[in-house]
Amino acid sequence: RIETTSEGTDKVVRVDGDLRGPTASSELRRVCEAIEDRLKIDLVNLLSFDPEGVQTLRSLAQGGAELIRVSPYVDMILGRETIKTETS
Repeated sequence: RIETTSEGTDKVVRVDGDLRGPTASSELRRVCEAIEDRLKIDLVNLLSFDPEGVQTLRSLAQGGAELIRVSPYVDMILGRETIKTETS
């Protein structure tokens, strides 16, 4: 499920549940591309995704969308998390 709300002057698109298959990814892209205001994509309720969903999120983020409330696992899959190693 994809839902749009306003947060001040920003538009927030919330993705609930699964982001799997061409229909879900194209719907998310269509909703996001129709928004002219500053865009945030809320992923707190994202449960699962496939490679197409990952590519869609990466593409939207590269296009200027801010991904918010992203779990560490989703961050890692999207390649947004830097793994730190500690040396002694």
